[in-house]
Amino acid sequence: MKNSKQAAKRMFLHNRFVTKTLSRFWRWLVQKAPEIKELSTNDARLAYLVTRIEREKIKKSVVVAPLFSLQLIHSITRPTALEKVAERALVVAEHKEALLGQGVITREFLGQYVPSLTWIKVIRDGDSCIAFEGNGRILTFQQVFQLSDNIKVEVELFEFDPVNQENLLAQVTKLRQSYFS
Repeated sequence: MKNSKQAAKRMFLHNRFVTKTLSRFWRWLVQKAPEIKELSTNDARLAYLVTRIEREKIKKSVVVAPLFSLQLIHSITRPTALEKVAERALVVAEHKEALLGQGVITREFLGQYVPSLTWIKVIRDGDSCIAFEGNGRILTFQQVFQLSDNIKVEVELFEFDPVNQENLLAQVTKLRQSYFS
């Protein structure tokens, strides 16, 4: 009896995870609808990696990272994405002095002024972090602020066991090379 309850609970949790993942993917897809005709195999590889990162994490925490230590997992070249970056940059520029006074771009600021379906999500790569969610927002901030501003950003850091970390970083590095070459 105990095993069947545990199995039912595992099935429930798995189904809830799958439902949340599919729901998140569907919202992302609807948001990206104008860009669908421009999608490439790199985008499919990115979607696979994001799903794998979400699934294989052993820990997730909110940390503060220097803005210019955040690297993009993919380039931003599509006209619709570049327009969104430009629009967001205008909004962020209006709040630049206040943000410099705080020294940190908080999740509260992100939610209020630069909203998105997800927070900025990163994995660690040595002294830097690679963003697998929030690349457009990072590019926006990097256009508004200078390295000398020493501004930081609240991000969600995903951590893995060492074997998965090494494997994921190898795949992320390969994907980044295909985007930035």
